[in-house]
Amino acid sequence: MSKRYQIQWERSKLDLAELARKRWIEKWSVPKMAKYFERSPETIQMHICHLRKGKINKVDLCPEERRLISLQLFEVFKGQS
Repeated sequence: MSKRYQIQWERSKLDLAELARKRWIEKWSVPKMAKYFERSPETIQMHICHLRKGKINKVDLCPEERRLISLQLFEVFKGQS
């Protein structure tokens, strides 16, 4: 008689506040963040996209960090109207 067990590898959640700081305040590249967070560049890019689309407001950032990031995001999308 044999038993089967389902095993699933649980990864720690990505710290989106840290990702936002590294991307927009410290100016890290996607490949550098991918290596640091041990995720693929595609995964990092997906999280950045979610942050740009409004999730940044739900991330635990201090007011000054939020202001700096918002200014940069506004500049990026300014010419796309």
